[in-house]
Amino acid sequence: MNQENLISVGQLYKLLEDKISYRTLAEARVYWEQLEGSEYMQGSEVDFHNLSILFYQFDDYASALNIATKGLELFPSDKDLLADSILYLVCLGKLNEVESLYEKIYNTPKSLWTWRCFAFLIKFCLSRKDTSVSLDEALTYLDRALELTLDYQKYHPNDDRAYLQERDIRQAKIKILREKGESEKEEEEAIDNALLKACNFDGLFLPNIALEYAEHLMSKHRAKHALDMCLFVYNNIHFGETVNYARASYLIALAQSTLVLEDIENAKVEDVLSVYTHFANVIKTADKNRNRDEAIHYCRLLAERTDIAVPDELQAYIS
Repeated sequence: MNQENLISVGQLYKLLEDKISYRTLAEARVYWEQLEGSEYMQGSEVDFHNLSILFYQFDDYASALNIATKGLELFPSDKDLLADSILYLVCLGKLNEVESLYEKIYNTPKSLWTWRCFAFLIKFCLSRKDTSVSLDEALTYLDRALELTLDYQKYHPNDDRAYLQERDIRQAKIKILREKGESEKEEEEAIDNALLKACNFDGLFLPNIALEYAEHLMSKHRAKHALDMCLFVYNNIHFGETVNYARASYLIALAQSTLVLEDIENAKVEDVLSVYTHFANVIKTADKNRNRDEAIHYCRLLAERTDIAVPDELQAYIS
């Protein structure tokens, strides 16, 4: 790229968006360095964000941070660029350089925060937890992360990540509480609620969180409740392409298998055939994984226990 052809940060992003790969990353850096030192380094805050994220996606955290920093020189209060910078510093292990950026975001009204503000500040707290020198210090950072997560849910209630983050943080707290020999009962109960509050049939209902909750219910031997949750997701096509229907189908079969085997004497043909149907997609895939192995296991077990044959289309896979 010639100097005279460089117009803006936005143009560079569009140029690199389709071309960047590990093979052209060095070339992309040259393009940025050429633009950085020119009079053409101009663009919107979104342009700087997009370009920095592009380098981040290929693990070039230093270049990503450099771009976000240049953006902040022009747009010092932009929430996404501040949050981006925190993310890149965490990835580079420069946690001590985060505090001033953290405070700059934290001292603004949370109603103005983007999802990145919440997510990347939480990531920083969790990184601090990982480098803590004591269990008490680790708990302090987990509590800070949890506070941010609950606000994340308040201001971005439709973001699946906020609820999964709460679950993961509470699980981390339980691990530390066990190490300290302290009661974990309150956190155990809160994990249920972390997902359940986003699976309210009469209110907020996030279908992918419902599937996470269904899997949690399965681990608690509550297959009937898990099945109801999965069927509700699977049978409501208005949820659209954001839903992992393949996962819903797999969990339906898993829950139905459990229920059939628990009451084998009263097994219904339609229930067993439903299991075979839902397991078919995961069994026929070319990828070998735990779910596929589990599906084959349950199909064999049901065929043996109920004398209801597996459909011909699956015989070659399970025999």
